[in-house]
Amino acid sequence: MKWVLIFLAAVILLMGSIVPLAGMMVTKGLENPRKSWAPGLTQKGARMRMFFGNYAAAAKIWERAASTWPAHPDHPRMLYRVAFCLEKSGNVKLAIAWYEKYLASHPSHSWKEQAQRRLVQLKGV
Repeated sequence: MKWVLIFLAAVILLMGSIVPLAGMMVTKGLENPRKSWAPGLTQKGARMRMFFGNYAAAAKIWERAASTWPAHPDHPRMLYRVAFCLEKSGNVKLAIAWYEKYLASHPSHSWKEQAQRRLVQLKGV
């Protein structure tokens, strides 16, 4: 029983330090947009926010990343994730707009069918 309590305390402490760490990662990445490691670090911070269910914050990070690195190979995923996070946070109208933006700017991306399905479901078609 003692070890279970110690383990749970360690998990709680670890989880409490991850959110600030994600924020530091995003800040560091966005403050250094010309560094080769910046897009990846920022994306990791955004994914951590998503993992912990903070979709509204993650949407803002993905949006900023997409505008900061429009030529990055992960740009299509950034746009899609803005839409996904907006959808998860309950902002359906904006999610629709971002899914449409993703499809218009990257019509042959591998996630296009998934985005099309999300749009149909969100629009209630």
